[in-house]
Amino acid sequence: MKRMDEASFNQLIKKYGNQVLQICYLYVKNYHTAQDLTQETFIRVYNKYYTLRDKTYEKTWIMKIAVNTCKNYLKMIKIVPLSLNDQYQVPSPDHYDVLLNTNAVTSYVVQLPEKYKEIVMLYYYEEFSIKEISQILKLKETTVLQRLKRAREKLRPLLEEVL
Repeated sequence: MKRMDEASFNQLIKKYGNQVLQICYLYVKNYHTAQDLTQETFIRVYNKYYTLRDKTYEKTWIMKIAVNTCKNYLKMIKIVPLSLNDQYQVPSPDHYDVLLNTNAVTSYVVQLPEKYKEIVMLYYYEEFSIKEISQILKLKETTVLQRLKRAREKLRPLLEEVL
């Protein structure tokens, strides 16, 4: 079991740190908890990096670890997902640019049910392909496509009000 060197690990954090933080924030909606989960994600990446066989899937593999870390956290504390009537908690402005855009579209996206929101965020904000999203979330590609379609249908009437 060969561990990665410190310089390579620091490069991974620089390369993917903000994206992992965004994913974590998407799940927990709390900046400080997202930071903790980002740190936990990279600890897991460091400990298991030797298991990554194909480095071309490095980003997908790391995001999958981030998603699983967040889902495990949410199971552990049994957080109820946001409903459409809940207020969205915005982090302090100095950190917000790292997380999500402050436009009306984003405020509607974060109100989507979790199964739609995570796909929209991964597809539009993180620019993952349908195939990569299916790998990260452990879903069939057809399921990802269907959820993306339904998310768009849910967003359409809300966005028509804004546009």
